Amino acid sequence: MPNYETINSTGYYNNDALFVVKFNYVNQSFEWGTYFNGVIQDFAVDAFDNVFISGYTDRSLGISTSNAYLTSKLGNQKPFLVKLNNFGEKEWGTYVGGD
Repeated sequence: MPNYETINSTGYYNNDALFVVKFNYVNQSFEWGTYFNGVIQDFAVDAFDNVFISGYTDRSLGISTSNAYLTSKLGNQKPFLVKLNNFGEKEWGTYVGGD
């Protein structure tokens, strides 16, 4: 189970902290949770319980992975895309577009 710093290892909270949690419907229990600094615009869950999140952030760290389309934020508010696997672990993340 990932901890709450899976994506944002700085441990910094602000007004734009985005939390993602997974609950087991059958057992009515908490499975995992994570957060990162950003504002969600949309999300989707596929047939394998992977979570895809789009949004924007003013943070330079914690979103992109090493092989991302854009690994750094180049403006004040940067759109992003993130994929979490069914265990809540970030598989990939990238900044996209501009302000």
